[in-house]
Amino acid sequence: MRPAGCRGRRGSDTGALTLSYVIIVPVFLLAVMVIAQASLWFLARQAALAAARQGANAARVTGAPAGAGPGAALAFARSAASGYLLSPSANGSGSGSASRAPSPSASRSVRSARWR
Repeated sequence: MRPAGCRGRRGSDTGALTLSYVIIVPVFLLAVMVIAQASLWFLARQAALAAARQGANAARVTGAPAGAGPGAALAFARSAASGYLLSPSANGSGSGSASRAPSPSASRSVRSARWR
């Protein structure tokens, strides 16, 4: 039998579920947003690296014109990563001599200053 003064709930935990949702839901939404932003950053970075690779491959061909590398990199960046890279730019660095191997810095010819 229950004592006369104890009716209903034992403790005062009314609103505990609401309080836990107020704490958990914003943290969960923040985690989802951070994951989405990190994914977009990684995708844009990979697109810029792929464009640089395309430019380096185009510049490496024997007898390629002087602007073949940056042109190919920009064309790839504008076609494949138009939604991820904002105003991509490319510049060629090298002597243009066919007898020398391209330097490792030629693969970094596409720079994206601003990301979406």
